[in-house]
Amino acid sequence: PGPLGIDLSGPPVLGERVFVGELAVVVGGVEVGSDVYIGANTTVTKSVPANHFVFGDNIFIPSADWSELKRLARIADVSALDLARVQYSQKEEISK
Repeated sequence: PGPLGIDLSGPPVLGERVFVGELAVVVGGVEVGSDVYIGANTTVTKSVPANHFVFGDNIFIPSADWSELKRLARIADVSALDLARVQYSQKEEISK
């Protein structure tokens, strides 16, 4: 492992239909599943399961939850990303 315990061995492996936003970074050794959206300015240092949105520093949101987050954000008059940070940034493991 490289600095901070990040696996830098080899290039990242991207699944099918992966969108990588502007200025996003996916470090070597990371595997990204299919149907993943990586937001702009995101840093991905951990493997991402299929069907997830990724924002910030490894904030993973299951695709099925994204619509509900957007709906709740509209009701609370906050951004969906801010709501996601609160709900998902403390999770160490991602439930599938």
